Amino acid sequence: MMRRILAFFLLGYVLLPFISCDKNGLELSQEEERRQLDELRQEIEALSLSHICENAEDWRVTAIGSKACGGPTGHIAYSTKLDTNSFLKKVNEYTHKELAYNKKWPVYSDCSVPSPPDQILCKDGKPELVWSSASLP
Repeated sequence: MMRRILAFFLLGYVLLPFISCDKNGLELSQEEERRQLDELRQEIEALSLSHICENAEDWRVTAIGSKACGGPTGHIAYSTKLDTNSFLKKVNEYTHKELAYNKKWPVYSDCSVPSPPDQILCKDGKPELVWSSASLP
């Protein structure tokens, strides 16, 4: 009986390095994380342009992204005809992932906080964000 217990512990000791997880092997490089963020941003931008802008009243704006210094990187327009809850969740996911990226990697940015636009116009079927000269980003 004692031999079996000893054999069990010895086997566990020998196999432990092979079955334990190497966290470093699972982490993404800075470039891979940036690429994933860029892909998510492109997906959000494609969703925001998935409806034709015919009436500016059907459009809203939300902040997006996270600067290393704090605050959003910008603003994005979206149609109220979208599944707005799903869209805003995706924007929030992107913003939180970029915040985590900025904390993890040595990232720098300016510390200006972009103002929300004063209005949205429809131009050539696309939303155009407009700032007055007093509130340019």
